[in-house]
Amino acid sequence: MGQTNWIRVGYYYNARYAFPISNISSTLFTHLICAYAGVNYTSYEVSVSPDDEERFSSFTNIVKQKNPSVTILLSVGGSDDDYSTYSSMISNSSYRKSFIHSSIKIARFYSFQGLEFAWPEATNSNHCIDLGQPRVTYSPSLPLSKNYPIEMIKQHLNWVHVRPYGNTHPPSENLTGAHAALYSQGNILNMDHGVREWIGKGLSANKLVLILPFYGSAWMLQNPMVNGIGAPAKKFSLNTNGGGGGTATYKEIKNYIEDYGPDVPLSVQLNLCRELLDKGISLDWI
Repeated sequence: MGQTNWIRVGYYYNARYAFPISNISSTLFTHLICAYAGVNYTSYEVSVSPDDEERFSSFTNIVKQKNPSVTILLSVGGSDDDYSTYSSMISNSSYRKSFIHSSIKIARFYSFQGLEFAWPEATNSNHCIDLGQPRVTYSPSLPLSKNYPIEMIKQHLNWVHVRPYGNTHPPSENLTGAHAALYSQGNILNMDHGVREWIGKGLSANKLVLILPFYGSAWMLQNPMVNGIGAPAKKFSLNTNGGGGGTATYKEIKNYIEDYGPDVPLSVQLNLCRELLDKGISLDWI
């Protein structure tokens, strides 16, 4: 990969997909984020679950063997966490102090070089203002529906992760869809609108990092000949990782193609399809 000034960030979330740390090609990235630490609902201190302690303690050392210059961040939060705790913590200066001090302690203990605050969407404008105080990166979701304090973000945050995926999550079981669309018809749930909103409100493009999800969703079509976005579907298919909703990781989709050969038919929208002979012909759409 050619040398650029771009920030190239990778997320590592082992809990769901069991991807070995040693398999990470850290030379592809300027930053790697290890996810997720949580926030204790009584002490408001950052905490690491016992299941993650071993992985967190070895993460930095392993990935820096391939790329000593990569910067390692700890992500606090995530989509599975209880955000009422975060609301309470952000709204109280004493709680914020406990959070900040403990986050620094945890980061140093596990040799992380910074923090990413993965709170998909603050619940009110005051939370957004308070959020700007620690110097971390931040991951909001789309659309940009809150009045974020842009000037404070410029001053205190290294960058903002624009998370354009999961806009139709959980997706409809009966209609195919794009969970991370660059553009979309009839609504503003797409990457283009979200990025333009941030820039339009005053945040410069060099403060934005766009997240690209390396997973997909899959459906069994009602009619193989009707196979575009929004096509009628019978049900979700695959579910190879147990996550439900027809979800499959990039690695699983890649293995799926390898298992069924290179001649997998493509729809006119260039969506991966394959035919299954099981009580007639049906079609999986990814």
